[in-house]
Amino acid sequence: MIDAEILQLPKQSNRHNHQFHQLIVGVSGSTEFEVEGKGNTVDSWRACVVPSTYNHYYCGVEDNRILVLNLPMEDNGFISSEIVETLFNHAGYLKLDSRLQQLI
Repeated sequence: MIDAEILQLPKQSNRHNHQFHQLIVGVSGSTEFEVEGKGNTVDSWRACVVPSTYNHYYCGVEDNRILVLNLPMEDNGFISSEIVETLFNHAGYLKLDSRLQQLI
């Protein structure tokens, strides 16, 4: 099952890891992420891919909202494990085109 929530991140930097994958998309404002030494801003035009067990740092910039999608590593009947493995093969950042940005 996919767990989705909208959060506001604190301005103070935090770090953690977990046993599931995350796709993080900016809804409003911006946040700073660093995953495996790769840092970037996440906003409504850029998403962050966080594979399970990867340490990642994050902090909010001013007023911010992010959409966090937590995805299990195993096949869940909604998204095949092959698609999940391909998307979460490594950490990184994705640029969102205008159609995806409007959807968010």
